Amino acid sequence: MMGAGASTKTPVMRALKSAVAVLTDPVDPVFVREFQESTVHQPMLPSFMKAAIANSRRMPAAIWKAAIAGLIEDAAPDARLFSRALARFGV
Repeated sequence: MMGAGASTKTPVMRALKSAVAVLTDPVDPVFVREFQESTVHQPMLPSFMKAAIANSRRMPAAIWKAAIAGLIEDAAPDARLFSRALARFGV
């Protein structure tokens, strides 16, 4: 994912969780379209985006809430890399 970080506990994800928390069935089609459009880095084929929006509109609000909560609450593995390095200096 472009711009993905080691943590999902970010202001953007908290804002998304807040927006999803107030969703009711049927989920607002404007929300679904704006969400899907915000997840791509470059323009997609209109047919692809139309299909993604149609699939997302089928999800009830409870699934949206559970999915976003799961993303935020899931503890990502430690993102630090540990490896040995040999530093050599010469004169």
